Amino acid sequence: MPRNSQLESRHGAEAPTRLARARRVASATLALVLLATPWGCADRDSARPAPEADVRVATTPPPELLGIDPTGAPDPAEPGLPDLVRLARYVFREMRRQQAVCSLSNPFPDSLSFVLVTEVKGGRIVGVRLGKAVLERGQEELPLPGGIPPNELVAYVDCLQPLLGAVEMAPAPADGTYEPVYSYPSRAGTP
Repeated sequence: MPRNSQLESRHGAEAPTRLARARRVASATLALVLLATPWGCADRDSARPAPEADVRVATTPPPELLGIDPTGAPDPAEPGLPDLVRLARYVFREMRRQQAVCSLSNPFPDSLSFVLVTEVKGGRIVGVRLGKAVLERGQEELPLPGGIPPNELVAYVDCLQPLLGAVEMAPAPADGTYEPVYSYPSRAGTP
């Protein structure tokens, strides 16, 4: 039995017509796709237009030139700041800049807060020592185990001291002793 006759007997008289129509639609679709793509062009040796060059020029200078600290620390030179806040910002900015040199990993499951007793003279930090240190759980202050600061914190402050002494503060807080407080989240968080 011829092939068309088999189709007619199985699918009715219009089966070959549907099949022929589907083939024509598929051929027309393939032809349109080939014409729309670059590799479907008949003349492969013809010159193609070069892609347009990106002529945009960066108009924003780097953050350092804008006075923005790349570490994201607040600006200590902001006008109108009280001296304690200004000093705390200088110290915090230096802490962030020197993370590769001096890092602190909180060894406790609670946040670690500590005071850096900082002496300022002539626009320079001339002394830094660890003051009070406590653990914080929510709003509650807890004493350190054994009442002794962890070795990690002591080593961190010792590492920071010469780096903070090299910071030129302009505008500088007035000469005197300040006690800014810093806090590091629990070991589950990041400083």
